[in-house]
Amino acid sequence: MPKGNAVEPILKIDFVGEIHELTSKDTLEFGRGAELNIDNNPFLHRRVGYFEHKSGFWFLSNVGNSLHLVVVDSKTMTQATVAPGREIALTFLPATVRFRAGRSTYEFFVEGECTASSPDLPTIEGLDTVSSSNIPFTPSQRLLIIALAEPTLRQPTAGVQIPPNKQAAARLKWPITKFNRKLDNVCAKLTKAGISNLHGTPGNLAANRRRALVEFTLQSGMVTSDDLAYLEEMIGDT
Repeated sequence: MPKGNAVEPILKIDFVGEIHELTSKDTLEFGRGAELNIDNNPFLHRRVGYFEHKSGFWFLSNVGNSLHLVVVDSKTMTQATVAPGREIALTFLPATVRFRAGRSTYEFFVEGECTASSPDLPTIEGLDTVSSSNIPFTPSQRLLIIALAEPTLRQPTAGVQIPPNKQAAARLKWPITKFNRKLDNVCAKLTKAGISNLHGTPGNLAANRRRALVEFTLQSGMVTSDDLAYLEEMIGDT
């Protein structure tokens, strides 16, 4: 991939240590067998998406048929989802781009600069922004969710990290019986609201439902890095 000089806007894309640097004249397509070859996973599109520079901004386009791209602002943990056939201006960098294909999750770490001097953003076609959930939780249920999401919130570039129940219970200074009971209540409430993979069964291990819970609450914006201060404030008072 050709590199630009100092005056060129550079977009750096890191996929598991494979680095691509783009100038404003470059594009980069990723997928199964694309220029950036992600994997031979049969659930992965041959063309998932591509990066390009236009109107002074870097854009990410989703050109797949069914996969959704989740873009996470590494500084604020603000998240947005780009549906198939849509694009988003990467006005917040650095960021993590995450998507699932089958049972596999893939991530890019993206950093760079925009050259547009105007504070007005260009029109973003068809951006699906992930909105906060309106599902009501008690304060203690919310603390449980934040405690499970805490490792990921503190190290977003490391991917989703799920603490064991005992570790999360100790973080909250709760007995493990209290933690497990409240986890059951949270998962039951979300399952009733139509969220999948949260009901414990012999085929759905506890670790799997904890991961599904954390992924949903992060991608929906139900919890963000701002909640870490709330967690610190409330520990010991629950």
